[in-house]
Amino acid sequence: MIVEDTTTRGTSLLEAVEVVRAFGAEVVFASVIVDRGTTCTQLCSDAGVHYAPLLTATDLGFEPGT
Repeated sequence: MIVEDTTTRGTSLLEAVEVVRAFGAEVVFASVIVDRGTTCTQLCSDAGVHYAPLLTATDLGFEPGT
């Protein structure tokens, strides 16, 4: 499992997934406390990783990407 505090695009989360995989581990789940963007779900899906943020920007009353 990979967990970060926030993400906007999801690229650093996917970089962490690749580093963990390089050590031979299988990443099956990723999460962030606040997902401020809209692309991380698709990036994780494309990488074969289940993704579920605790909160999104919309949950907090903000437009995605802010």
